Amino acid sequence: MNPRHGRQVAIIPLRRTRRINGRSGGPNVPVRPRWAAGLLVLAVSVSVAQCGIGDLVSPGEGDRVALSAGTVAMSAAVGSRALMTQTVQVVSESGRTVTWTAQASRGSRWLSLNPADGTVPSTITVRFDPTDLSVGVFHDTLLFATGGNDGAPTPLPVEFTITDCELREFTPGEEMAESLSDADCESPNRPGHFAQVYRFEGLAGDSVTVVMRSADVDGFVILAAATEVPAPSATAGSLAAPSDVSRDPRLPGGAPSSGTVDLTRPARFRLLDTIAARIQAEPVAEADGCEEEGTDACLINVLLPEDGTYIVEATTATAGETGDYTLEIAGPRDPFDAGLLRQFQTDGVTPVLEGGNVSGTEVLLTALVTDLDEFDSLLVEVEVETVGVAFDDMPTASGSLVGNGDTASVLVIGLVDDTEYHWQARAMDHTGRAGPWVSFGANTDPDGADFRTVVSDLPREPTGLDQLLSNGTSIGVGGITTESTVDFRATLSDPDGDNVQLQVELRPVGEDFAGTPDAIASSAPFASGTTVRLRVPVSDRTDYHWRARAVDANGLEGPWVAFGGNADTPLPAEIDYSVLIPDAPDAPTGLMQLRSDATTAIGVGETIDENTVVFTGTVSDPDPGDLVRLIIEVRPIGVAFIGIPTAQSAPVSSGSAPTITLGGLLDDTAYHWRAQTRDETGSVGSPWVRRSRDAAGLHRPASGFRWGGRHFQRPGLSP
Repeated sequence: MNPRHGRQVAIIPLRRTRRINGRSGGPNVPVRPRWAAGLLVLAVSVSVAQCGIGDLVSPGEGDRVALSAGTVAMSAAVGSRALMTQTVQVVSESGRTVTWTAQASRGSRWLSLNPADGTVPSTITVRFDPTDLSVGVFHDTLLFATGGNDGAPTPLPVEFTITDCELREFTPGEEMAESLSDADCESPNRPGHFAQVYRFEGLAGDSVTVVMRSADVDGFVILAAATEVPAPSATAGSLAAPSDVSRDPRLPGGAPSSGTVDLTRPARFRLLDTIAARIQAEPVAEADGCEEEGTDACLINVLLPEDGTYIVEATTATAGETGDYTLEIAGPRDPFDAGLLRQFQTDGVTPVLEGGNVSGTEVLLTALVTDLDEFDSLLVEVEVETVGVAFDDMPTASGSLVGNGDTASVLVIGLVDDTEYHWQARAMDHTGRAGPWVSFGANTDPDGADFRTVVSDLPREPTGLDQLLSNGTSIGVGGITTESTVDFRATLSDPDGDNVQLQVELRPVGEDFAGTPDAIASSAPFASGTTVRLRVPVSDRTDYHWRARAVDANGLEGPWVAFGGNADTPLPAEIDYSVLIPDAPDAPTGLMQLRSDATTAIGVGETIDENTVVFTGTVSDPDPGDLVRLIIEVRPIGVAFIGIPTAQSAPVSSGSAPTITLGGLLDDTAYHWRAQTRDETGSVGSPWVRRSRDAAGLHRPASGFRWGGRHFQRPGLSP
């Protein structure tokens, strides 16, 4: 047996495992491994009975040879192919030069001699070939005859023991470095394949993992239940002479009548062969590969079907292969400590700090679960106790199985409101083996609080609901807004003092409230008791109804409250407000500047002797029924327009030509002016229109008119 080394390896996933005769086990049966306290190892020695030259066997008188061994015994494993040898010294009994020849009395094919003749002193090699021999003890006799000596040959009894596979020892979970050779036995379950066999005692429900790795051979592993392990025969190795021994005419005398061979007598004799049964083992599972590529083979967490003796065969997928390999046989091992313990709100995202509040009577607890058995599945178990109650190491709740090295979680329910708790966790594998308990947090158990349950109440109904223009002016129930947004206002409060946000569901009067996100707008969170204002875009030419509610920081939603006190059903609902966004008025046309009599036109650039001018132009609006105004901005030449009206007309119907009388003009001052149309709200205006343009079409500083005493002036075109 090669030396065993104690290094560990990561077990790799099973590529192909075959269950034999229906033997299998479920993956979730909690079991405990029980390994044999001792292992049966069948050790067969190679022995040669040694003696000194003075003690050499002498069969008689004359020129006989003497041998350095009275018997030669050898052993080999069944199914092995390695040739076994033993050397023997041959000398002359008389001290003279003697030639000799030797042959096997039974002519056994497993026995040969090299050389088969010679001159003393000689060294000969006795060769044993185990090929195709069954388990048992085989016997023959080498007869050494000398030339010129008619006496009886010198006998050398030979015994060849064929043993079953050695049942090897192993340490569970420790990787062994071994080597398959042609001196190893034949696999009990794979004829023609060399194997090494390991034995252990197991109980029903135990699980076993076997991993064989090799760069030399294509590994194959078998787990089998031993149905018969024969003991060595009591007659093995005994020497006997049968009564029906035929006589050799060359030898004087006959075979002894007793059952003991007297090697000093010149008699022909033989030894009885004793054949024994082999180990009988019924395969439970076998595999010639794992999930990863290569020549490895593994069985992962195979459940033992019954109590008894089991063997593991480390063999090959291809007959006759030899080479080095490593083997690990392990029962399931306990998981490691649970790691990275954390606690969350039930959404699994929001962490709960140590000593923090859990919103409700449920909490999600998590832990990283790991195991030395690479292919184990694991879960987390937790014990949750109220502060002041010591742990008794009895689980409160268990999660679901996850992969080795993953984070496992468990939802703990049924906690008591307004109560402080502490907790601990452990990892458990799919066989029911558990790791040690690990307490959460850095506080002291049992008096340190890991979390506190707080059941939140619903926010209260919003109060003071109102709908506003952007300037804060209220829109009365059924009122009209000309803006593209509406502000909604309400005062929010929460009995737990949580932050709250305003939610508004806004729908056309032809649609019923549905509470779906497509029509709900939300404000930012505000402290309880805050009056919140939420601006929402609206559609033109649409009649709306709306309702509001408060939502707290825990996502709890208060009751809806409809605005206005009017009916929302049946549809169409009564109108809370309407949106009528006016179109921009048309630009004014027919602009004129007149003297104070409102009749006499002032030419472009003309100087007048009055300080009052009348402005007029035609104003119109595409919105039917809208009233519009003429707006003018008048500035001295050299002063830029700033967009602030100088004067405006009274509201008139679309298509009218209102007038604006502007007095108090400065003496000896040139002016330019422009105009626009605005609707009656004053919020929408047309583009500004200038009095005239120069030939190039570009605006330039020039007077539209000039007030200069009693003379006239025409300085040029106005911009």
